[in-house]
Amino acid sequence: MRWLLGLLAAFVAVLPVAAQEKKEVDLALVLAIDISGSIDPDEARLQRQGYVDAFRDPVIVKAILGGNHGRIVVAYFEWSDAWVQKLLIDWTLLDSEATIKAFTDRLDAAP
Repeated sequence: MRWLLGLLAAFVAVLPVAAQEKKEVDLALVLAIDISGSIDPDEARLQRQGYVDAFRDPVIVKAILGGNHGRIVVAYFEWSDAWVQKLLIDWTLLDSEATIKAFTDRLDAAP
């Protein structure tokens, strides 16, 4: 019984920390990119480069950081069919110019 009370106390002590880790965001954005057979490799690269360029644009950076919470989360995946999807970048918090740059650098370098 004592171990159960200890476990419960430990759980309650950690609970506020877990709640603090969740941050409200202005937007949860999923970028789902079509790379099916109708898209050739050059078109696929052009699509991806368009997102890289957009997220590097100072107007977009200002919009991301200028919302009520000053941050968004974004995930990027490519798909070619209902059963073929490739998650290139999992949920990523963009809350500073540095995190936005890191996101675009990862996307630009992805195979």
